[in-house]
This record gives sequence, structure tokens and C-alpha cells, in this order.
Amino acid sequence: GMWLKYPESSKTAVSLGLVLAVSTAFHNSLFLLQIPLLTALLIARLSGYILPSIRNAILFGICLVAAQLLVLLPSHHFLTFVYKFYLHSWFHLHVAFLTAIGVFALCSRRNVVMWSILLVAALLALPSATQVMFGMNYLSSELHLFDKLLETQPIYSGILSAYQINYFFTGLVWLLPIYIGYAVFQLSKRQVQGMTLIIMIASLFGFAMMVSQFRFQYFGYFFLVIIPLLLVQQLLPRGRDILLASALFLGAYSLSVSYYFYPVGIGDSPRYNYGFNLIEAARVQCEKQPGLLLANRNWGNYLRYQTQCPILANNFILTQKEVDYVKLTYNLLQQTPGQLRILAPDVRYVLVSEMDLNPLTDSLLSGDAFEGFSVVGEIRYNEGKIRGRLYRVDPLIRPPFIIDDTNP
Repeated sequence: GMWLKYPESSKTAVSLGLVLAVSTAFHNSLFLLQIPLLTALLIARLSGYILPSIRNAILFGICLVAAQLLVLLPSHHFLTFVYKFYLHSWFHLHVAFLTAIGVFALCSRRNVVMWSILLVAALLALPSATQVMFGMNYLSSELHLFDKLLETQPIYSGILSAYQINYFFTGLVWLLPIYIGYAVFQLSKRQVQGMTLIIMIASLFGFAMMVSQFRFQYFGYFFLVIIPLLLVQQLLPRGRDILLASALFLGAYSLSVSYYFYPVGIGDSPRYNYGFNLIEAARVQCEKQPGLLLANRNWGNYLRYQTQCPILANNFILTQKEVDYVKLTYNLLQQTPGQLRILAPDVRYVLVSEMDLNPLTDSLLSGDAFEGFSVVGEIRYNEGKIRGRLYRVDPLIRPPFIIDDTNP
């Protein structure tokens, strides 16, 4: 926004390029922030607004690509020539290069030059087509098991209750249609420019991301605050706008204020609180003797973070490889303890709890003893009933194969 407000500023061009590149170091999906910039420059060009000079466009491009390269250099995936949008890979350097070309084209003075360079950029973008298609499936929650994960659900899908939506987004989110309509109306007049132009474009982009999946709230949450302020400022005279804005925000936050008085457990996660002692027992055992740990995928993130033991699956699902391991985990949890030792001889630990219903859990929480399974961690209810257990699994020793040569 500052670059469009002060297009002659070289410092702003350099700063913007650095910020866009460095943002991907914090989250690899933040390369998407380059989209509102290109859209704003395109609208500014078509509307006849003042644009940055060619010199500043070149400075921006050099800083963006150079900083992006520095961000990617520590990445194993980059050094091994991987090209995936969900990893720090050559995809991000490619996108930065395309953005630099696009900015240069949009800031050029002649239309023929602009459209020619944009055509070249479009051809250079063709290798990213498969990643774009995969990304669209990712955004629309069409990947395996995405329909079962809370974080991948649209916020208005009904999975989140109204109370939860108020807590995570405040009451301002219910006025989202008004904000979108206001932004579209402002852009349609083709009179907004500078800082306001980029805010309107970025807000529409952010709202679209936020609504598509619950976990993308960080793209739109900022604009849930900014757009109402702009709207109130434009509708009311100075003084009254401050009063109305204050009342609006107090009312919005009052809908969820009671939520903040609930006691917060460890990690703000019911599952983590439920199985904390089991996870701690797994940490101790894995420090002594690391080995493959089998557990329901919903335990995966906690176990991988807290222990030195590898796991088969968690809820970070992107590719067919993760899907295959989720299915393998599910199949192994359907076995009896004896069958598990035969089918998965590499498993050294098993975590089971009443939060996960499957045949293996039923067997191992029954209190019966099973050959090769030793209890190394346990949680119980106050009355003594078992809630969960961590087992160490001994390797299955197969009898030696003996050739009987006495029988002719």
C-alpha cells in the first residue's frame, strides 16, 4: 500500500520486496501475498493512476528474488531441486521471479511492452500449472480426509458453532457480506488509489481465504478490523465515527468475552491434556530406546513433537504418501495384539486410549496380558478404571527354519 501511495520511493520498493520474500520464511503459503500486489498494480495501470518508475520496479524485483533465494538456501528441498508449493522449494523462487517480471511489465510506460512481457511471464508460469491445480484442491478441501479435519472446514459450513465463530473471529465476522459489498463498491467506482486500493483488494483476497478454510483466518482477520473502520470513517463526521467504531468493537467482542474466562488446559487441547502423562511416558521411553510408535493419527503431532520416536501418521496430510500412512495406521489398529506383532514387526511402542475406538485399543485396555506387550505408561480414572496405556512391544522372535533331512 505504501508503494502505491509513494510510488517514487526507492526505499519503499526495496522494503516491500524484502518483506514479501522474508514472509515465506515464517509460512510457505505466504507467497500468496504477492497476488494482491500484482492485482493492485494492474488496476492502477488500467485506471491511469501514477505507478512506480521502471527503476523502482527493478529494485523491487532484485530485492524480492535475492531475498527469496537467501530464505530458501537452508532448505533441503531447495538444495535437492524439489518443486512443491507446500515446501520451501524452487516453486517459491519461481513465483518470486514471475512476480518481479509482472511488476516490471505493469510499471512499463508502453502498453505493447507491458502485454508482451506479461505474455512471456504467462508462458514461464506453465511449469507451475500442476502445483496450481493441486493448490486449488487444497483450498477447496478436496484432498483425502480433509472433510474430517476441523481446520480445513469452511467457517460457515456448520462444523463450527456460532459460539466458536464468535470466539475465534469476534462478532465482526457476521457483517462480512457488508464488508465485501463495500470493498467491491469502492473498487467499482475506480476512484480509490494508493493505500486504500491495496487494502480493498487485499481484503477481498483475505476474506476469500478466510472463508474457504478455518486455518486461513490469518489472511482475513486483519481486515475484519480495518474495513469496518474505513466504512465508519466514510459514513460519519469526525468525532461520531470514533464513538460508533468503539461501540461496534465493544459489541463484537462482548459476544465472546465469556469464553476468555474458561480455564485453559495445557496446550489448549483436550486431547493433549487427556494424554499428557502418556506422552510424557513416551518421551522418557523414547529417550532410552527410540523406536517406531503406533498411535491414532490424532496423537501424531503431540508425539512427534515431544518424543524422539518416529510415528506413522498425523493430521498433516498433503500428498498420497501421507494418505497411505494414515490408511496403514488405521489398518494396524484393527488388528489383535498378536496380529500386530506379525504384520508390523518394526513397531516398538503402542499408545491406546479411550478417546480412540478400535479393536487394538479394546484389547489393550481390557486389562488382559498379551505376549510381547509390556505396560510402560498408564492413566486411570479416580475409581481405578484404565483410561489409556503406553505399551512397549518386544520384537517377535521367529523360530529358526530347520531342514529335516531324515525323511527321505
